[in-house]
Amino acid sequence: NEKEERLAILVSSGKSEQLLGVPAITSSSGEAQSTAVVDALIEWGLTTDICAGCFDTTIRNSERFGGACVLIEKKLDKKILHLACRHHIFELTLEAAFVVALGNSKNPEILPLFAKFGNAWPEIDKDKYSPAGRQILRKFPCDSDEMIIFCKFQLKEFQPRDDYREPLELSIIYLGGLPDREISFRKPGAISKCRWMARAIYSIKIFFLNSLSLKRNELVIFATYITVWFQSPSAVSAPRVDLNYLKILKKNSKPGTLWEAALTKMLRRWYLSSDLSPLSFDDDAVSVETKREMVSALLHEDGEEDPPKRGVLTSKLIHDDLDQSSFVTKQSHFFFKALKLSVDVLLQNDPATWSNNAVYCRDQAVVRELRVVNDVAERGVKLITENANIITTNEKEKQDLLLVVAQHRKDNPHM
Repeated sequence: NEKEERLAILVSSGKSEQLLGVPAITSSSGEAQSTAVVDALIEWGLTTDICAGCFDTTIRNSERFGGACVLIEKKLDKKILHLACRHHIFELTLEAAFVVALGNSKNPEILPLFAKFGNAWPEIDKDKYSPAGRQILRKFPCDSDEMIIFCKFQLKEFQPRDDYREPLELSIIYLGGLPDREISFRKPGAISKCRWMARAIYSIKIFFLNSLSLKRNELVIFATYITVWFQSPSAVSAPRVDLNYLKILKKNSKPGTLWEAALTKMLRRWYLSSDLSPLSFDDDAVSVETKREMVSALLHEDGEEDPPKRGVLTSKLIHDDLDQSSFVTKQSHFFFKALKLSVDVLLQNDPATWSNNAVYCRDQAVVRELRVVNDVAERGVKLITENANIITTNEKEKQDLLLVVAQHRKDNPHM
């Protein structure tokens, strides 16, 4: 039988989420996907409520004229915020760095190398591991002690599942720290060509156990990547995190290095745009002075009439003094219009007093709940994969059963 292609369509509001359906589509083209999404929104009566969309940054989704996101806007006859999946953004930078460090994904030597390492796992002495030395840590682009604290905070605060816990613990060990649990190395799992985090974990393990001639400074970027990846679900911190990461990449970038490759990918910015830079108005880690500059730019800085959802910076424009205010323009008012937020509360009050304003706090809560990673959609894909053989050939019955299964899982998350 020909493999059936389906699209998981979900909506979220605050902490709530709802599966709308997993319809079959004729192709993965922007037209087919946009039609399926809009049909689902019409069926559920949600066309007037949609203000943003979260998506993987594939061409069929993000192409400026024929991508699914633009076509959804046309079919709905309104603009929405484009929230590119931040996990996907950072995976692309890791992929670029990985290719420079270990070769193209099509390199026939890479996957067999990992397979050989996995097969040899039972005989490897896991007590003989080699973390980064002082010489590497002196050149580390971030404060290694602060990064260890960050990783331990993530482990304690969010108690991530094992496949997310592992890179945090590996980073702590790599930087010379000790995780709260005893030092141990999990048996390597399956390698997916789509999951670059898995390849990074393999590389770090092989390096730790002295089985691969990977330079220690090449692994620094993998450790640095961990911090941005684990901050990626936060919408309000997105512009700040991206800008800081760009500065780190620029500082270490030299021709032909993995830093340069990662920088080139990150220069294709999504969250440092006139539409999404206003997220920083709600970021408590952004200084009052920077927010004052952002307010001034919102009032006085002219921008493109129809700015692209994703722009491209040049590395020459990145410097230590660059901040979020450089990306805010008069066109940034669209952010507040799309989310139905008050812009007056920002314009009529000094940033130092915003946290005491009820309207600002209400709006900040809304922005903090924006979904900027598409884990929700991935759960929808998993749902249809696991239940592909539901005993019915009737499409409506199949969709109804999937909704029941999704609701049951939501009500019983630990089952």
